[in-house]
Amino acid sequence: MVRHIFNALCLLFAVSACQKLEPAERPIIQDIALDWQSDTESPPPQTSPQASPITDAMRQPVSTMITPTAPLQEVLMDLANQAGVNLGFSQPISGSISLSSKNQPLIDTLSHICELAGLRYRILKETIFIEPDTPYAKTYNTQFLNLQRQTQNRNAVNTDLMANASSNSHNSGLDNNASHIIHAAAENDFWNELKSNLEHLLPKDQTSKANFTFHKQGGLVTVTGTEKQHKLVTSYLDHLQKTVSSQVLIEAKIIEVSLRRGFHSGINWQAVYRSLNTHGKFGLLSAGKHDVSTISLKNGNSLSTVLNLLETFGKTRTLSSPRITVINNQSAVLKVAENSVYFRLKYNRYIRSKDAGGDVVLTSSDIQTVPIGLILTVQPSIHAERGEITLALRPTVTSSSKVMRDPAVEIASQNTVESVVPIVEVREIDSILHMKDGEVVILGGLMQEKLHDNSSGLPGLRRIPGLGAAFRGDQTEHDIVELVIFLKATILKPPALQDT
Repeated sequence: MVRHIFNALCLLFAVSACQKLEPAERPIIQDIALDWQSDTESPPPQTSPQASPITDAMRQPVSTMITPTAPLQEVLMDLANQAGVNLGFSQPISGSISLSSKNQPLIDTLSHICELAGLRYRILKETIFIEPDTPYAKTYNTQFLNLQRQTQNRNAVNTDLMANASSNSHNSGLDNNASHIIHAAAENDFWNELKSNLEHLLPKDQTSKANFTFHKQGGLVTVTGTEKQHKLVTSYLDHLQKTVSSQVLIEAKIIEVSLRRGFHSGINWQAVYRSLNTHGKFGLLSAGKHDVSTISLKNGNSLSTVLNLLETFGKTRTLSSPRITVINNQSAVLKVAENSVYFRLKYNRYIRSKDAGGDVVLTSSDIQTVPIGLILTVQPSIHAERGEITLALRPTVTSSSKVMRDPAVEIASQNTVESVVPIVEVREIDSILHMKDGEVVILGGLMQEKLHDNSSGLPGLRRIPGLGAAFRGDQTEHDIVELVIFLKATILKPPALQDT
């Protein structure tokens, strides 16, 4: 009985002693010794661990006045005490800086001090660790095609009458030496350009140990550098990724308008302008068959409205309605055409005597093709922040209704072989446009004259050579058609922003 009473009294004494223990009010200041010593040599590059989120205590306002003679480590410990935050050091901290900060969040004040003193901090489990800003490795995910792409675009007009004549010819009076050539070339080598830019951001010298490496197939960039350098690389790669991944949807509608009588000089774009009551720039109207007028439509005017207006000038026919999505500063080609085939004949005659068996003729042919239809080449430059697009555009519409015989083949074969080559009619625009996101641009003025044979007469008799003219009536109609191209460019939002 006495033993039980004694045990109970000991238990009550122990419980009361535990209740008198009070938690420490001051934060824990830790000095953590690492395996390496910074005063002997620089540490090896370390991979930055996963950071913990910023707590509310780390956002508490603090004030400090730092002079060049103030011990930096003690200043940092005092700031942590003001906010009640745990603070740790990898090694003794020293430095000479000047800073005055009043009622600023602790985490912002620490950022300023680290920036000035060449330090960095990381947050692990509600504790802020401060250490010298030595180089460490970090891998960035930069997905882009491991591809080098080259594009060339050449548009030449040569009216030199003696271009193929011998240089010894004395008929120089027939040579007008008129030629015009537009040559555009583009080369896309993403990884080589990224390498050049990172070399500029991470210069190599005796004091810096920054470097980087690529894994092109995986789209990974590993950078070894200080915290300040990583911030610079992160900002650059984020902006680069956003820029190069921008896309634009290009919608085109190519219309052929058979102009009515009274409008053979072309569509009156001023009348279209007044009907739409929109703003745009117009060239001189009806200035010639090769005049190109452009206007920009507001978003309030639909494309069907413009098409209805064009019906007042003639019968419309849609040739093609291509849609294509293009990434920023990349060339794209859309081709809807039929390859018309013709042959280039090679004819060789070897003259031999009759005793040797007579002449020997060797013939061969090379197949040639020419596209008949639509070829659209575009290359956009997107400014997503401004909602602006600069577009290099080259639509080409070709058709063929006639052929021409190759006279050289007929002469060589003594009219026993006939080789025909198609005559291709080309309507083409090569231009650079600047437009707003969602605007519609109209390119017009490409006019063409077409002839239609509407002969009539008595069947059979009208086809008799010589006498057929007496049994038929020949009539040729002239139709004027104008090609109009509607082009709309829309900047596509990234998938993460589709719902915003």
